[in-house]
Amino acid sequence: MFMYAKLTIILLLTIAFSSPALSAATATNLLRRGSSLSVEKPQLLVSPNGTFSCGFYQVGNNSFTFSIWFSKSSNKTVAWTANRITPVNGIGSLLVFRKDGNMVLLDYNGDIVWSTDTSGPSTNHAELLENGNLVITDYGGKYLWQSFDYPTDTLLPGQPVTLSTKLLSANLSLASSSHFVCRYSDNNMLSLIFEGSELSAIYWPPTSTSSWSNNRWTSNSTRYGVLNDQGYFKSSDNLTFYASDFVTVGIKRRLTLDNDGNLRLYSLAEGNGSWSVSWQAISQLCKVNGLCGKSGICVYSPKPSCSCPPGYEMNDPNDWSQGCKPAFQISCADKTKLIMLPQTDFWGSDYYYAGGISVRDCKIKCRKDCSCVGFQYMNSIRACILKSSLYNGNTYPGHWGTIYLKVPVTMNVSTTSIPQSGLNVPQAHDPTCNKSHDFAENFSKINTKSQDSAVFLYMYGFVRQFLS
Repeated sequence: MFMYAKLTIILLLTIAFSSPALSAATATNLLRRGSSLSVEKPQLLVSPNGTFSCGFYQVGNNSFTFSIWFSKSSNKTVAWTANRITPVNGIGSLLVFRKDGNMVLLDYNGDIVWSTDTSGPSTNHAELLENGNLVITDYGGKYLWQSFDYPTDTLLPGQPVTLSTKLLSANLSLASSSHFVCRYSDNNMLSLIFEGSELSAIYWPPTSTSSWSNNRWTSNSTRYGVLNDQGYFKSSDNLTFYASDFVTVGIKRRLTLDNDGNLRLYSLAEGNGSWSVSWQAISQLCKVNGLCGKSGICVYSPKPSCSCPPGYEMNDPNDWSQGCKPAFQISCADKTKLIMLPQTDFWGSDYYYAGGISVRDCKIKCRKDCSCVGFQYMNSIRACILKSSLYNGNTYPGHWGTIYLKVPVTMNVSTTSIPQSGLNVPQAHDPTCNKSHDFAENFSKINTKSQDSAVFLYMYGFVRQFLS
């Protein structure tokens, strides 16, 4: 009797400790109709060789997204997310592959947050492939839906960017999209675009040079680009680039539109799970449109950082992307003066241009015009450009223009409040990609990325401004 009881206890303990609910995680690469994943249980879909994992990913104290991430990266770097702007609750939320063939994400109260819209009798199962693509197939193996068609901020090797797809960078402090977009523009070129509520502008490739100067083609309306496993990218507009470690075989890669609006190609060191930059679109970060928000100025000191013009203050002390606002009120009847910001420009929002006039005449015209918030003056050609808004502020030594900002005549402005760039302006160059460092913890929560040492030193001052 004692022996029987002992055997019974051992059997029960064996069953208990082998139960999926008590194991570290239950993993398969398939999800069949009628099955589900729970946010409260460590259940994952894992690609056949373990490169990618798919499941609930924590983005806040009690907030989760349904995401795909690199299993062997140190910070579980996310490659795709279904519900980036609508995280679900950490209790009661489910990913359900319904018996009708539709895969839905349910919040704690049963509300549908996201859906694949694949209901039908031919739907078979969902599967996480080794290339990081989550697919839903029919019984013949045809894809009815795939995550590769709906990228968030990252492209994986073999995942195309087309006319209908685009990358949206994530906000720095929120699990949501920012204003930086990578997509094909109306001129058929793959471009980086700032899309704000008041302004939309291409900042890469530079609009100041022609497509032919950039060796890009606008006549091909195919609009298709893809990165291969070796780190070579080719687009229908003749955009081509190689990873700096192109000759190395077997490296896991991702092409990501980062929080700062720059497009970078990363390579994974599986030994320690760190990432290094093997290519980037923009070497001088202040050339990214909208980087410091409306009325903000990007300054090299010598590292990129954000500043407000004299008489302006941050809209949100914790978020430079919200820009600056005037700390004064001004009407057409008020007396005004103009503050000079040397070697500075605010790109765009030009509504008046006149050449061959003096700076004195330009000042008079701006003061008399209620729409004028400031003007750009170029001494070399005696050009006057009136501004209706202040976007894309940039200060650096050698800049050919001067900005004059309109403020109330009663406002006192200290010369120390005028942004000044350091002398060591970064020169255009590709980064050296043989070392890697993690960004500050708060910056990496959204994208969980790390940079090589050169890019880290170049950007740290700017990142610190966001985190202060």
